[in-house]
Amino acid sequence: MVHRFKVFFSCFLTVFMIVNIVCIEKTSAQEMDAPFSVEAILPDTQIEGASGYYHLQVNPGDEQTIHARIQNKRDHDITVHVLPLNSYTAPAGGIFYEESIESENTKLLGNATLMSELLNVDPFVELSANETVEVPIHILVPDTDEGTYLGGLLFASVGEDVLEEIENQEDEEGDIGFIIRNEITFTLAVQLDLPETPDPNFAMGDVGINIHPSGPEMYMEFINDAQMILRGTHGHYNVENENGEELFEGDFEPFTMVPQSEIRFPVPWQHESLEPGVYNVSISANVLDEEVTAERTFEIEGEQVREYEEIREDVPLEQSKTIPVWVWVIGGVVVAGIFYWLGARRK
Repeated sequence: MVHRFKVFFSCFLTVFMIVNIVCIEKTSAQEMDAPFSVEAILPDTQIEGASGYYHLQVNPGDEQTIHARIQNKRDHDITVHVLPLNSYTAPAGGIFYEESIESENTKLLGNATLMSELLNVDPFVELSANETVEVPIHILVPDTDEGTYLGGLLFASVGEDVLEEIENQEDEEGDIGFIIRNEITFTLAVQLDLPETPDPNFAMGDVGINIHPSGPEMYMEFINDAQMILRGTHGHYNVENENGEELFEGDFEPFTMVPQSEIRFPVPWQHESLEPGVYNVSISANVLDEEVTAERTFEIEGEQVREYEEIREDVPLEQSKTIPVWVWVIGGVVVAGIFYWLGARRK
């Protein structure tokens, strides 16, 4: 019996190792399969100590050309699409880069300067097999003495079978367009620092509730109305019902906001029930060592409660990630072969 258990355990261990090796090799192959590489060529205006992206000290109204090095790692021609990006604040804090976003949870303020309009670069770069090129990016600095401007550059690999012909692609308004269906991308951040630092201008907007399958979520609107990257904002919130009874409280950890941005910062609804009514929220935030406080009121309507109850009833059981069937088939064949071999030896 002990011998059979050892054999079974050895077989199981063999299958487990095969499964993991296959998955690891697949992941490694995907990571190494990028058809090109991108490197920022740092100019003389690069701020000392910053590497891996462009962090430039600039003056009002400057015009400057920087370069990025693109290397084709394939033995055939490729096309790389280059797209200027704007910076956005993630709803829970942090920085990401997109061409444009339409969302209530994160947005740029109406007076924001779009970084995508300050960067000018040829949208497509053709590279021969194993060729390396240096792509020029022209920067137009705003004519102002203070502030930080933050954006990025997207480099996307476009396969021959997924790049639409541009010549005849026109949208309903008559503008030339293109479609990228499949791509491998790299992003380089671009930060421009002018000589003066503006005063912070942090504010709190409305408070409300969002209904998700994972549970209700309260949000607090945070606004960075200054041309600066606002780092390290943290604080505390307290939620009471209309009778002044405390339902729950919590802290929000330090987060970062990009210039001229607004987010709906989410926190979980930590009370055991969700009921219609009016709720009061007290918020205190530490902004660059200055205390900012606000009192807000919001209402949960009966329709929102019914919506949440319906979502809870319809939520399917969470499915765990499974290993592909073909991997288990191979493992099964290996185990069967081992048992067949052991049986043949015994006979």
